[in-house]
Amino acid sequence: MKIYCSDYLLFQKGADFFVYDKKSAFLYSIDNLHYAIGLTICNKYKSEGIVLDVEYFIQQFPNYDCEIVRDHYIFIFFLFF
Repeated sequence: MKIYCSDYLLFQKGADFFVYDKKSAFLYSIDNLHYAIGLTICNKYKSEGIVLDVEYFIQQFPNYDCEIVRDHYIFIFFLFF
């Protein structure tokens, strides 16, 4: 499995967060949790070549309900893979 983080641009403009899919030229409006998960996945993959699982993010964001973190992770995971 290979992740192409370079195919996506995650960015923040003011209080809004977005991910731009360079392949399809689609701009997704996302929230700050999607943004944090996406950045972490890309940075960890680029630096160490590993893909973090959902359990890692559930532990990193204890103030969020597990299902919310899981749903956000799945969205980002399927977008990137």
